[in-house]
Amino acid sequence: VIDNTTLEADFTIPEASTLGIYDVNVDNLSLENAFTVNAGTPAILGIDPNNAMQGQMVSTTITTEFTEYTSGTPGVTLFYHDDPAESISATSVSVISDTELQVEFDIPLEASTGMWDLHVDNLELENGFEVLLTTGISDPEMSAISVFPNPSEGLFNIVSPENAIIEIFGLTGNMVYRNEKSNKTNVIDLSGNPEGLYILRIAKDGSERVEKIVLR
Repeated sequence: VIDNTTLEADFTIPEASTLGIYDVNVDNLSLENAFTVNAGTPAILGIDPNNAMQGQMVSTTITTEFTEYTSGTPGVTLFYHDDPAESISATSVSVISDTELQVEFDIPLEASTGMWDLHVDNLELENGFEVLLTTGISDPEMSAISVFPNPSEGLFNIVSPENAIIEIFGLTGNMVYRNEKSNKTNVIDLSGNPEGLYILRIAKDGSERVEKIVLR
């Protein structure tokens, strides 16, 4: 209540509300055709994670509003912001709900670094995704890195520079392994993790190498 003639009221309009004209009632008083409920404008709210390195397979969650994806699977594509002729199509799209999608992208090693626009059918999220540079491997020690067997049912042998940092990430960016002082030969057991694709990162003295490993 502001004063004897003024009220301030907040309304939460349900998504399922009927579109059109509504009457406003205050106790036994009524003002006909005083309020209009319009259709919400579909939009992309975000993508998580919103970045990946060149050569990385990444699983993302895209959230939207006022969409109805359970009635069909949309097309999802990334377009390089500075040159839309360069694009990356999703490798898989799973509909979680009318406003949530699970989407995987396989980022090419040669993909341009920088900002990319996310398109879901005719919706766009400008500069919604960033492709990060995969550091070069000019260091001979980094070039000699090897991983075997790959795929593996759990045990991976990793030959790396001594005292390198070894990290392994799931496709959602969760770290499942880290060793800050590696040996030249390392045996890593991932058998307690779900099957699928993982990202191996090895770094030492400013050099970095990224590889894909598969747990089956």
